Amino acid sequence: MPFLSHTIPILLTLPLASLLCSPSQSQIPPPLSAFLNSSNPCSLPPSPRLSITGGSRLHRPLSAASADALFAALSTLPHLTSLSLVSLGLHGPVPPQIHRLSSLQLLNLSSNYLSGPIPPQLLAMGSLQNLILAGNSFNGTLPDFKSLTAITELDLRGNRLAGEIPPPLFSHPSLEFLDLSGNTLSGHIPTDLSCGGRLRFVNISDNLLIGALPSCFRTDSLNRVVIDKANCLDDSKYQRPISYCNQGALAANLSSHEEKSGSRRKFGLLFCVVGGIIGGVALLVLLVVLVLRKLRENHPKRWTLLISDARKSSIIQVTHRNPVDKRHASQAVITESLGLIPYRIFTMKELEEATNNFDASNLMRNGPHKQCYKGLLQDGSMIMIRCFDLKQKYSPQSLVRYMDTISKLRHQHLVSIIGHCTDNGQDNANTTVFLVFEYISNGTLRSHLTEWRKRKMMKWPQRAAAVIGVARGIKILHTVTDPGIVGNDLSIENILLDKTLRAKITDYNLPVLPSDKTTKRGPDSTFAVMEDNDLSSISYVERGEREDIYQLGLILLETITGKSVESQEEMDVLRVQLQQSLNDGAEKLEETIDRAIHGTFALDSLKTAVEITLNCLSKDPKERPSIDDVIWNLQYSVQVQDGWATSENVIIQ
Repeated sequence: MPFLSHTIPILLTLPLASLLCSPSQSQIPPPLSAFLNSSNPCSLPPSPRLSITGGSRLHRPLSAASADALFAALSTLPHLTSLSLVSLGLHGPVPPQIHRLSSLQLLNLSSNYLSGPIPPQLLAMGSLQNLILAGNSFNGTLPDFKSLTAITELDLRGNRLAGEIPPPLFSHPSLEFLDLSGNTLSGHIPTDLSCGGRLRFVNISDNLLIGALPSCFRTDSLNRVVIDKANCLDDSKYQRPISYCNQGALAANLSSHEEKSGSRRKFGLLFCVVGGIIGGVALLVLLVVLVLRKLRENHPKRWTLLISDARKSSIIQVTHRNPVDKRHASQAVITESLGLIPYRIFTMKELEEATNNFDASNLMRNGPHKQCYKGLLQDGSMIMIRCFDLKQKYSPQSLVRYMDTISKLRHQHLVSIIGHCTDNGQDNANTTVFLVFEYISNGTLRSHLTEWRKRKMMKWPQRAAAVIGVARGIKILHTVTDPGIVGNDLSIENILLDKTLRAKITDYNLPVLPSDKTTKRGPDSTFAVMEDNDLSSISYVERGEREDIYQLGLILLETITGKSVESQEEMDVLRVQLQQSLNDGAEKLEETIDRAIHGTFALDSLKTAVEITLNCLSKDPKERPSIDDVIWNLQYSVQVQDGWATSENVIIQ
C-alpha cells in the first residue's frame, strides 16, 4: 500500500542541479548547502523525486528567510512529484510558494516546527496523493480536504488541531489512510456516518472525542483498522473519563488562535461575565474596607488583636498547604499526558492474569516495603506493578484523595502511572495498593553510555536531549503536588530511555499521604505522612530539592565524561578534572570528555553544560541552582549546539 513507504532515494532534478551549480549561491539555505559540501549534484541525472532528511528533531528552527529561500529554490521545479523535507527545523507557516509545485503527488514535511492553520495553498494542490504533516504544531480547525480529489494518505498526527472532525473527511472517495492521533480534536462523530469505500486505516486516538463511534467503524472489521484509544468514547476500550475530554476541549478552544465567526459573541459574553465578577469583587472589597474602618474607630484594641491573629493565620496558610490539593496539578501535566495510555482503575483479576498470579518469574525487585512485578495485559502491552502494604488504616476518603493525586504523575519524562488497584484482603485488616506503570524496555541511560552498540547512538545532541528530559521530569516532580515530591533516588540507573531515546525517570518517590485525624503515624509506614502542623516540612522540601539537583549533577557528569561514578572519591576526582579542563581551554576539555562525542558538539554548547554541571555539584547546597536555572542553561546549550549543527548534521538520503 502506498502509505507504508516514505523513504525515497535522493536524486536531484536537473533544474535544481542547475540552480545549485550557478555562480550565485548566497540564497541557498543550510540544508542544501550541506549537500554541496558532500557531493557534486551537477553530475546527477534528472529525477522528479527529492528527499532531504535532518539527523534529529533537535535541529534549531530555520529562520523565516531560510525557509522562504528553500521553498523559493524548490518552486523552480514545477515537475517535481515527490518532496520530503523531514526534521529540517522548518518553522512558522508553510511558505506560500508551495503552491507552485503543482505536480506534487507526495509531500512529507513531518517532524518540523511548522505552525498555523493548514494553509489553503495545500488544499489547492489537486495532484497530491500522500500528505504527511505529522509532528508539527499546526493548529486551528481541520479542513475536510474535499479539494484534494486524489488524496490516498493523510497523516496529521502529533499536531495541535482542535474542534470537530468534518464528517466528509471519513467519506472521502479516494482516502485510504487517515491518522489524526495526538491532537485536541473534540465533539461527536455522527453515528450515521458513511465511510469511504477505500478507507482502510483510521487512527483517532489521543484526542478529546466523545459519544459513540459510527457504525461503519464497527463493521467490516476485516477490511478496516480503527484505533480509538485515549478519548472519552462510549462502548470503547481504554478510554478516559468524560470529564477529562470536557476540560481538555474547553482548554483547547480557549487557547486556539483561530476563532470562528461566533467567537466574537462568546468573547463578548465572557467579557460581560468577567466584568460582572470583577465589579462584584470590587464592591465586596469596598464593603469590607468600610466595615473594618468602622471597627477600627470603635474598638481599637480588638482591631490590633485581629491584625495579629490574621498575620499568624497567613503564615500557617502559606507554609502548610494541603499536600494533596488537586488544584496544584498544573495544566502542563494534563497537556503532557495526552499521548500516554489513559489512566484507569484495574481489577485484581486483570493484574493476576497479567502476572500469572504474581509468579516469582515476573518479580523484578523485592524490598522491605514494596515489590515490583512485570506483567502482560490482554491487549499485548507490557506493564510494571509496584505493590505496597499500608501498615495503618486510612479512611476511604483519604485513599480516594491520594489516588487522585497519584493519577497526576503522568508526564513524557516520567515512567508514568497508568492506573491502580486496591485490595483489602480477606480479613479486611490491611490494604494493599497496586500501582500500574508503563513498561520501558529499552535500557537505562547508563547502558546507553557504556554498551558499545548503544553508545553509537548517543552523540552530544542525543545526550543533551536526554539530560534536559531528566531536568524536566524533576521539575514536574517538584511542582505537581504541594509539597513537591523531593529527595528522589535519581541515580543514572533510574533514568530509562524509550525507543526514541526520550529520558524517563523511574522509581521516584510518591506524594505524601494526608494524615487521618483518627490515626497515628506508624514508625514503618509505607507512605510518608505530612502532619498539618509539621513546621519542619519547609526545610525538608528545600533540602530535598537541593539533593535532587546534586543527583542531576552526577547524571550530567557521567553523561559528559562517559565515566561511571560509583563513589564520592571518584566524583571529586572527576569534578576537579572537569573544572581544570574548563579553565585550561578546548584541548584539555576534549581530553576530559567522552571520546564518543568528539566531533559532534559545539564548544560553547559543551562548556555551558559543564558549567551548570559543576554548579549542581557544589558542596554548599545553597549555591546549587534551581531546577528552572538548570533547564534554562541546558536549553541554551542546545540552542548553541543547533546553531553550530544546522548545516553540519543534515543527512541527505
